[in-house]
Amino acid sequence: MRDRVHFLKKAIQSSRHGQLGDVAAYKSALLGTRAYPDIAKKLAQLSNCFPKIDLSELRKLPEGTFGQVYAQHMDDCQLTPLEISPDVVEQFRHRPLYSGPQKLDR
Repeated sequence: MRDRVHFLKKAIQSSRHGQLGDVAAYKSALLGTRAYPDIAKKLAQLSNCFPKIDLSELRKLPEGTFGQVYAQHMDDCQLTPLEISPDVVEQFRHRPLYSGPQKLDR
């Protein structure tokens, strides 16, 4: 319960400072975001759940690849990737946001 209050306070504080990426990370932790078991296993292997997304590099990929299409979508919708501050990345490095399997309806 203490963690949930802490995450809520941090999300509000991050929102007030315009740090929307940090808000998203705290919201995920607060709500106990979960992944399907097979995806959770893959996520657990990542050294960083918050990679920096470089749209300029993704734009250079061959047409039709996932990264190129993602960059095109972001451009078409005038969106920019959320950035998570280094201290928030470090805070969650040893505490997975994807906290294990949960039965999800498809």
